[in-house]
Amino acid sequence: MRKFFHRFATDVRQRRYLDAYAVGFLALVMMALTVFGDNLPDDYRWAVVFAGIGILVLRLTAPENRVPPGGAVVIGDRARFEDNPLAERLKRAEEVCIFAPSAVNVLDEQTGEILRKHVLGRRRGKVRIVVLDPREEAAVALAVRQLDESLEYRRRDFPTDLNSVVAELERMARWDVEGEFDHRFLPYNPGFSLVVLNRHQADGAVTVEVHGFHNETTAGRMHFELTREENPRWFEYWASQFDRIWAESRSPEADDVVPTTRP
Repeated sequence: MRKFFHRFATDVRQRRYLDAYAVGFLALVMMALTVFGDNLPDDYRWAVVFAGIGILVLRLTAPENRVPPGGAVVIGDRARFEDNPLAERLKRAEEVCIFAPSAVNVLDEQTGEILRKHVLGRRRGKVRIVVLDPREEAAVALAVRQLDESLEYRRRDFPTDLNSVVAELERMARWDVEGEFDHRFLPYNPGFSLVVLNRHQADGAVTVEVHGFHNETTAGRMHFELTREENPRWFEYWASQFDRIWAESRSPEADDVVPTTRP
């Protein structure tokens, strides 16, 4: 029962399934009136029954309730997630964990503002970000080969992007916010990027981007999403990957981050 009320509170807060909850509530009221009184018109009873059936059918056909082939995992390129964009999900998150070699595709101006106003604007809000260590010249040179030179249609420059994001992370660390912000640097690229939302909550979700060996563009890389509710084992696996990345990353010290030079 406690789990149900927690899910109910989360759904109401995020404005999900309100129609289903409304009809369910009416059905309970009708049941109580039927049990304790016999003067409820049949038209009202049938109206609630048909409303419930209609909402059930509509919910089964909704995109978010369709189970993709192979299990309840959302798989596709970056465009596959446009119906549920990261920016909107960040507004509802209390904990955000990000790892990416440069994170330039995540930390744009819009995302930064959302993190500041919504996540870090709450006292319980927490943001942790890890990028490649700009001091590791060999790792940066290899990342250029992995992420830039393997693209057919290259539009970005990894060292430039990394320098820009490092400077942005330093600015974010100086924000005067209610929540907690921290960032670190990993000494090598493990070949994937992660965005973990609400790591320790029931509605936790993780999005993984697999870098692959060759792609036309960065947006064409394979992405998949796992939730704690639908995929508890693999959600925990990838969330724990971030925990290990965080534990093995270098904390920034004052005036200790040097600019990256082109390899």
